[in-house]
Parts: sequence; C-alpha cells; structure tokens
Amino acid sequence: MSHTVELTTPNKKGETPLHKAAENGKLVTCQKLIGKNELLVLVQDKEGNTPLMGLVKNSGSASVEAFLELIPDQVRGVLRINDFFGGYPLHYAAHRGLKSALLKMKPCSPLYDLNGRSIAHYLVEAGHDDMLKEAKTSQDELEKVDNHGISPLVAAFQKEFYKTAESLAFVYRVSIPENFLYFVLPLRNKLAFETALKILKKKMKPAELKVLLNTKFTIPKCQKTPLEYAEELKFESALQELKKLL
Repeated sequence: MSHTVELTTPNKKGETPLHKAAENGKLVTCQKLIGKNELLVLVQDKEGNTPLMGLVKNSGSASVEAFLELIPDQVRGVLRINDFFGGYPLHYAAHRGLKSALLKMKPCSPLYDLNGRSIAHYLVEAGHDDMLKEAKTSQDELEKVDNHGISPLVAAFQKEFYKTAESLAFVYRVSIPENFLYFVLPLRNKLAFETALKILKKKMKPAELKVLLNTKFTIPKCQKTPLEYAEELKFESALQELKKLL
C-alpha cells in the first residue's frame, strides 16, 4: 500500500488522518498532510463532516482560525460543503459563538443552509444575539424565513428568548412575518403572548392590527381569535389590552 493511499484511506467513521489530526488539534500534522495531498481538506466522513467542519463543531475559535490559514486557495470551496444535516461551517461557527472564526468565513452575500436558515437563525437559537451586529448580519438574513416558515423572530419566541425577540423587532427593525401568530399562539405561554402583542401594537397600523386580532387561528385543532385564546388561558393583562385595541 502506497503512502498516498494511507493518507486518504478512511476509518470506519469515514475519517481520514487529516480528520483525526484536526480533531486532536495537531496543526503541524495537519499542515504536513495538506502539503502532501490538499484534496484531503474536501473529504467528508459518514456524517458529512470535512476536517474543517469537525473542527468547527468541537474546537475553539483559535483552532478553527489556525486551520483556515492552512487551507490552500484551490480547495477553499470546503467552506461551501455542507454536512448531511444541511449546515455549512459558517452556520456551526454561529451556533457555537465562534465570533472570530465566523467573521473569517463569512461570505459577502448571505449563505443559507439546505433548510433555508441564515446565520441569524443559528445565532438567535443559541442565545448569541449579541453577535448579530458584530457578525454584520444583513437585513435579508435577519428576516429570512426558512423552509418550515420560521424566521429568526419566530425562532426567538420558540426558544423563549423574549428580550431577543424585542431586540429583533425594535432595534433591528425586522418585519413581522404573516404567519407570526400561527407560531406564537400554540406556545400557550403568557409572556410569549404579551410580548407578541407588544410587538404587533408598535409595528402595525391600528386598522391592520384590528383585522389580525379578529382573525381565527388554528391552535392546534380548534380555531380561535387571539382574544378567545387569551380568554381560554386567562391571560388577564393581555385580555385588557386586547379589549382596548378592539
């Protein structure tokens, strides 16, 4: 067996020696392996992880940044290789809050994962909303609705990050998606309901808001207006506010 074959032969998990060297933080070994066969950078294991992807998922920002410096221009396309769950290295760096590495990988135009999610989804869901500005998140990324109809704003509600939701609405000025209440009401959460009402009141024109609040939503098997929903769950403060608006 030639030395070249040994370098590229994967183990049972589909990992090459470069995967293992990167996983163990052996950057000198990584440099030597890439020098002998730069195509190793592009090899995916059985979960779709390239050596870079595995590093982003498991190591610190400094290790990721150091590995990025080792990648030749000819194989920089590794940044556009997704794992079998649909995410790119950029998205996992966002999820883990690896700010410096994220900035080094961020392309000029938005990069969405295979589920239509932006880095804003990943940052918000992982509680890294403080990085939205530093990551130079575009308005398109902040308002992106994924393949399941979920925007970063809706994601904040699903994770019960209500301060983040208010920040998205009032600081980043994201628009309210049409299906907003469709996702918020089934949460059956008083604070979620009150926060949503606060956002809608400030973001929508009175006439439009009145129409929305008189709309029946399926929650989940019966149709109710927001007022009927608040009455059922006895959200007293929200009920008083709703009656004023209607």
